[in-house]
Amino acid sequence: MDKFGSEQSVGREASLHLRIAEELRRQIRAGELRAGEPLPSEHTLTAMYGVSRGTVRQALQEIGR
Repeated sequence: MDKFGSEQSVGREASLHLRIAEELRRQIRAGELRAGEPLPSEHTLTAMYGVSRGTVRQALQEIGR
């Protein structure tokens, strides 16, 4: 089960990166992650959200848009 309470499956990976990106943006807006400081590592994010490294990379790309 991932951090969002969903069982991880191939079909859900596509939308998970958007959910992770939005969660990271929320944390930045709330001051939990400070703007200008490094985000947690890919390894840390994969462990936090229970997703693949590819999903984390997609989320990080989404934030950069």
